[in-house]
Amino acid sequence: MNVHDNPQRIRDFLLDNQPERSRDFWPWLGPLEGNPADKKSANKFLLGCMVDFRKNSDLVWRDTQVFAEDKLCDPDSLWEAITDTPEIEWKTRRHKLRCSLHYYQRRHDKVWDMAKRITEQYGGDARKIWGGVSTEETLTRLVRLGLGPWVSRMTVGGLIDTRQISGRMDLKADTHVRRVLGRVFDGEKVSEQTAFRHADAMVPGDSWQLDHSLYILGQSVCTANKPKCHSCYLNVECRYFQRDLGA
Repeated sequence: MNVHDNPQRIRDFLLDNQPERSRDFWPWLGPLEGNPADKKSANKFLLGCMVDFRKNSDLVWRDTQVFAEDKLCDPDSLWEAITDTPEIEWKTRRHKLRCSLHYYQRRHDKVWDMAKRITEQYGGDARKIWGGVSTEETLTRLVRLGLGPWVSRMTVGGLIDTRQISGRMDLKADTHVRRVLGRVFDGEKVSEQTAFRHADAMVPGDSWQLDHSLYILGQSVCTANKPKCHSCYLNVECRYFQRDLGA
C-alpha cells in the first residue's frame, strides 16, 4: 500500500498517541473545567494568544501573567489599562515600558492596536467576541481584530478545548505541523494550503483535533534537523522515512 492511500490510518495513529494535557495547558481557562470564564480570565487568555507568535509557549504565558497581574495589578479592564499608555509611547519606548510582551516590535505594537479595537467594539470584554456565535464567526472576528489566521485558529481551538465554545476548527498549520504533514504525505515540508488539504483528508472540517499531536511530534521527534525517525510512531506511514532513510 502506498503511504498516502489511507489517511484515516494516519489519523488513528495521531489520535491514539495524543499527548496528555494538564488543566493548565490553556492558562486561565483550562482550570475552569468547562465553566464559563469571567471577564478577567477571558481577557488574559486572549492576551496570551495574541503574543503566542514565534515565541516559546512557556514564556508566552509567563510573560502574559507577569504583565497583566503583576505589572498592571490584574485590572478589571485589561484592554483599557493597556491603552492608558499613549500609543506613541507604547510603540516607540517598548524597552522602557513596565514590561515588553514580545521581542518583535511589530507584534508588540499590535497588542495596543487590538486592545483599542476590543475596547471600542466589544466593551473591553473578550467574551463578547465568541459568546453566542459560531466558531466560523469567532474566527472571522479575531482575524479582523488583527490576530492573523494562524493565531486566530489557535485561539478558537483553545476555546473549543476548554469548552468555552463548541464547534469545529482547522488546525493552525504552524511550522511544526506543516513539517510533519509534509514529510508523511510528500516527503518534505509543505505549504500551509497543502497541509490543510492533507489534514482535511484525515478529519474533514475538524482537523483541530489533530493539531496538538502534530505539534508535539514536530517539536520533539520530527524536528527540522536530525529527526528521530526510528522512534516515531508514524514512520511506517511516512514517505520521508520510507524514501530518504531507506526503511
